[in-house]
Amino acid sequence: MPEWNDIGRGAACRGTMRRPIGRIIATGSRTLVSMTLHLHDSAAREVRPFQTVHPGRVSLYVRGTTAPGRPDMGQLRLAVCVDIVIRWLEASGHRVTYCRNVTDLDNAVRVAAESAGTPWWVLAERARRHDTQGNAALACRPPDVDPRAVSQVPEMISCFGPVFDIHAERTDLIRAGQGRYCLPVGQASVAGSMSAAADRARAVEVRYFLAQAHYRAAIECSGARLEEAAAAYQRIERFVTRADRMMSGAVAIAPNGKSPALPGTVPISFAAAMDDDLDVPRALMAVHATVHDGNYAIKSGDRDAVAASLAQVRTMLAALGLDPLNPHWATPDSTGRLHGVIDGLVGLALRQQEAARARGDYASAGSIRDTLETMGVEVEDTATGPRWELKR
Repeated sequence: MPEWNDIGRGAACRGTMRRPIGRIIATGSRTLVSMTLHLHDSAAREVRPFQTVHPGRVSLYVRGTTAPGRPDMGQLRLAVCVDIVIRWLEASGHRVTYCRNVTDLDNAVRVAAESAGTPWWVLAERARRHDTQGNAALACRPPDVDPRAVSQVPEMISCFGPVFDIHAERTDLIRAGQGRYCLPVGQASVAGSMSAAADRARAVEVRYFLAQAHYRAAIECSGARLEEAAAAYQRIERFVTRADRMMSGAVAIAPNGKSPALPGTVPISFAAAMDDDLDVPRALMAVHATVHDGNYAIKSGDRDAVAASLAQVRTMLAALGLDPLNPHWATPDSTGRLHGVIDGLVGLALRQQEAARARGDYASAGSIRDTLETMGVEVEDTATGPRWELKR
């Protein structure tokens, strides 16, 4: 029988073992390898030192999206919180194997399939793709294995065992017996103003918003709160871009034209916060404090201090998946104006398609849809009208 992290030894356990991301980070008094992480154990109802079955190796399980439907804010928040757990563990020298199952058949899926006149397995695959796309947009690591609940759970158990080191779920679903450490991610209540604000925000700003609260705390997803988070992230981003431009003359330029990330240390306050049950709000206080010092150094023209602050900020942000110079977040359209233009053009094409259908010109209607598909625009018909997105 393969051990829990021996990915690739069996048909049910295909995947790749990743090296820890980033470098081992040294500070004046500790390194991330000498880990003192404490996590909340919902079974014991206390925060206690984190110890794995196999030293240096962590198995992490998440109950994935239940088909049908696109991931909601609660599911996206769960994905972001899990991604931060993985980043911190790997930056601390652990090898993490991440398993997220697909609940492809239950009563909700049966009802939705019957209502839509669609086979249940079609809804399951559609939901899995939506979940994958949503997670990828927020720079969340994909799972090493994603077994289907209907047919592959026995294989998953034989590969990982019945109990994982960490079991992460939303608080309304958590089952304490499935993990040695259970991380119940707080619920996300969505206000009516959230949808419009999310359409205006960049993906990195949405990630900052979903990450900024402690993972066990409930959050209110409203337009006002998202805009506040976006403004806070933009303050960090402005410092990073200004400091990077200031230091570009003294740092070797990478082939892609970007300055490489400077090897950096993290403030002890940041490391202590992350080790204390992943206290991201306190960790972000360390980020903003370092940004403040860096801005003062820029104003003073102290290049050495700017370089030190930039290195620290980017290292901290990398652990949170929020480094604005990461190519994942690179976009020539940071204001969203290009998206608005594309949305208008796609909307015009879809209205022309509907007009062609109305007059019985189905050939023209089909040609318009085919043209959009060829251009990389994926259109989905919904109860509230067509929805589009760029293919990935």
